[in-house]
Amino acid sequence: PWETTPAFWMRSTPKRIGVFAAVALVLRPTNAMVFGSSSPARLGKRSTAKQVVDKCGGPGAFAGRTAVVTGGASGIGLETCKALAHAGCRVIICSRDPSGYAARCEQEIKRGGAYAVPDAQLEHKRVELSELGTVRELAQELNALETIDFLVLNAGVMAIPQRELTSAGFEKQIGINHFAHHLLYRLLEPNLCAQPAG
Repeated sequence: PWETTPAFWMRSTPKRIGVFAAVALVLRPTNAMVFGSSSPARLGKRSTAKQVVDKCGGPGAFAGRTAVVTGGASGIGLETCKALAHAGCRVIICSRDPSGYAARCEQEIKRGGAYAVPDAQLEHKRVELSELGTVRELAQELNALETIDFLVLNAGVMAIPQRELTSAGFEKQIGINHFAHHLLYRLLEPNLCAQPAG
C-alpha cells in the first residue's frame, strides 16, 4: 500500500526504486499501444509536445477528440495545447485566469511560432487548483461534455519561497501539484475510461 507519511520517503532506496520500477512496467503496455513498440523509439525527456503528437500520427490524427489541459495558458502547457490542436483535437485550456490569458493563447496557437493552427478549436475554463471547490466545479462542467479523450495534468508550482497553504490546509506545492490533480482525475475518471482512447 502507498504510504503518505514523510517517513516512507526516508526509508531505504530499494523500496523507492521498486515503486518506480513498477510504474515503468505499467507504462510499457501503454508505449506499445501508442507507439507500436515497447519502447518509445526516439522520444525522450527532451522531446517536445509536437514530436510526441507527430509520433502518434501527426496532423489530424486526433480529429474529433477532446483534450483537457490544466496549466495550458503558458509554457509546456501552451505548447501541449498547440500540438494537440495541430493533431485535430478540440482543446479545453484550464487556467486560473482565462480572461487574462485567452487572447494570448489564441494568438500563439492560431498564428504564432514554427507551426500555426488557424482552425484550432479552443475553449477556456477557469480552475484555481489551490481551491478544491473550483476543481469540483470544473469537473462538473467537463463531465457535462459528451466526451473527454485526453487529460493532461500539467499545471503546477515549485519552490514557493515561504510556506503557504491551500484553502483545504495542504502545503501549496503538494496541494496543487498532487491532491488537486488527483481529485480532478478521480472526478473525470468514469468519463475518460468510457472512451475508446481512455
